[in-house]
Amino acid sequence: MIVGQVIVDFNHLSSDYKANQKILLQRLNEPDVFDTHLAFQNKQVLELVFNSSKYQYPVTHCFQYHNGTWKNKIYEPFDLEMHYNEIAQGKFRSK
Repeated sequence: MIVGQVIVDFNHLSSDYKANQKILLQRLNEPDVFDTHLAFQNKQVLELVFNSSKYQYPVTHCFQYHNGTWKNKIYEPFDLEMHYNEIAQGKFRSK
């Protein structure tokens, strides 16, 4: 049973979504992307959610780890909710 309202993310249709997805993916696969060592395992999923006044709803980018590399993953909120456990969450800081 699901209680609440599902919000479908249509932001992936915006003109800058694919460009941002590409930039994020490139950065995720650089060795210094995280400020601490994290040991990811195959099939782990990273969901990045950005809130902006530019969009009505948060913008979500989703990636999956496979053989030492991050790959694009189609964002499906029900799939993430039903098949994955949240390990941690945090905020971004600029240098």
